[in-house]
Amino acid sequence: MAGRFVGISGKIGGAFGAVLAVAGMLAARPAEAAVTCPAAKPATVTVTTDLPAPLLDNSLDRRALEAVAARFHPGEHPIGLYTANLQLSHQTQFVFEPVGREVCVVLTQMALTLRFGDRKIYVLRDYPPGTCAHNAVLGHERKHQAVDEGIVQEYLPRLLRRLETALAQAKQTTSVPIGKHEEAMQRLDAIASAAVAQGFQEMQAERNRREAAVDNREEYARVARSCPGGLRGGL
Repeated sequence: MAGRFVGISGKIGGAFGAVLAVAGMLAARPAEAAVTCPAAKPATVTVTTDLPAPLLDNSLDRRALEAVAARFHPGEHPIGLYTANLQLSHQTQFVFEPVGREVCVVLTQMALTLRFGDRKIYVLRDYPPGTCAHNAVLGHERKHQAVDEGIVQEYLPRLLRRLETALAQAKQTTSVPIGKHEEAMQRLDAIASAAVAQGFQEMQAERNRREAAVDNREEYARVARSCPGGLRGGL
């Protein structure tokens, strides 16, 4: 049985990330005939992953395990449970360059952080390590773990490509009147945020589908048959 949180950590695009550098002073200069922002290199996209192996918990009795599972599967009576909170956050970075009475706002970097939080595998306390029942339940929950790891490996490159495409299509460098630079930052960050959010939603939808496919009658029956006397409860 798998328990899954759905969401993006923090505010995706909130607070516009961090300002990387400010070139010059944001003060008015003599007007020029036309504002031409310096050509900018494509924004750099980086990703940091924090994907620890799940902790194993064999300490919960039936009632306590049911209480944990109730957040995901109300009314179920599990003997095993896998939980993981897949989170994606991002930070955008900008450079400013005053030109005449305007300021050029350049999106220079997008940093993504993908992590698993609260990643655990629970096995009912009645099934201590080394027993057939413990190994059978743990083996099933490892399948949920493998699904998550496969999803990240498969979809993270897609997410990065989507983001890079969105940034390439956006007007990465824009000039605005001095004092309006935050509005430009919001616009650029919104474009990046939308691409990240859409890619993450696709990843999460496929993750949910694959996790649900692990929990089926055939799999439950296989696990139950793997030990003498069978096993009762959900996985």
